Amino acid sequence: MSATDATLSPIDLVLVLGSEGLLQHTLAAFHGSAAVAPATLLTPQLVQPVRDLEEIVEVSRGRTERRFFALWHRSDWALVGPPRSSAAADREEKARAFLAYPSPGNDEARIRFFSEHYEWSLHSWYGTYQERTHLFVAADPELARAFSTRAERADRRTKILGHYERVTRPDDFGRFALFYDHGMEGRFAWRLARESDGFPLVLFEFPEASILWWQRAPWAQVVAAQRNPSSRPLVAVDRRLYRITDARLFDAITWRGRGQADLPQLIVPEGTEPAVAFDFLDRLDALGGVRDVGERVGWAQTYVHGGGSEEYHGLFYARDPAITGRFCEIAGDFSESGSVPIHGRT
Repeated sequence: MSATDATLSPIDLVLVLGSEGLLQHTLAAFHGSAAVAPATLLTPQLVQPVRDLEEIVEVSRGRTERRFFALWHRSDWALVGPPRSSAAADREEKARAFLAYPSPGNDEARIRFFSEHYEWSLHSWYGTYQERTHLFVAADPELARAFSTRAERADRRTKILGHYERVTRPDDFGRFALFYDHGMEGRFAWRLARESDGFPLVLFEFPEASILWWQRAPWAQVVAAQRNPSSRPLVAVDRRLYRITDARLFDAITWRGRGQADLPQLIVPEGTEPAVAFDFLDRLDALGGVRDVGERVGWAQTYVHGGGSEEYHGLFYARDPAITGRFCEIAGDFSESGSVPIHGRT
């Protein structure tokens, strides 16, 4: 959605990285609140009224065998609160369409629709291969603050990735971008860095003393190196931060990696302090890690691996949502398929 589109009525958004337990703990905390009930579970396949929020809690604990709840672990879903008006007879059908047919760039339209039609909504989708993300959208700022507080208490794996208050334009919060277009991954970051008259810095972690063909190229300048860091006492590794000054070399080292060591762990703008980049490698959560680096240096890109050959995708974060918007535009320009290879922008 462009900055020229009509604004929203003010809403609060809370972006959360959490396990399935997040839903259990949060809804249990909200149980009995008049602002929260009644609720309706929406998946691409169904509309399920929830008479009692404890019903959802029981299901999330695995104590219910109902077939339709098996679907929500594998697809997008939304739990919605009371409707804001009774006028839209096809409201649930339209809402489910956003879940059934997610398309590049529709996240802003989805948030606009749900914020206009429901007092609150909780959205869930896969953020990475290992992490599931949730977005809570509410017209009432008190309700959003309560959700944020209770979500953090859910369990130790839950992290608040962002709480955006009184948002009136979707462009005000879209800082993350997730993309899958294999073969084009590095070009987006390269173009973004060059538009600022800089060269990208690329972070790798290799088995100790390994040498790859491109490391001796004059266009790969070592900015900093760290051998056998104290945070990894049982593993012999070399960490190296390179400044890459040739577009073809950059393409070669960021193209179709076959495993964890074949793609860079992090891409950041020129001028990034090496310590910031090296600290990222000790993070266990990709979403939280790339967010923290991006907040410190302006923007950051990483890759998330699923374990199989070429099973990975890219994750981008920028402190300024306008930079994320520009990143998405660049991705659209370079995409082999002719469409923006962005799974979601949040």
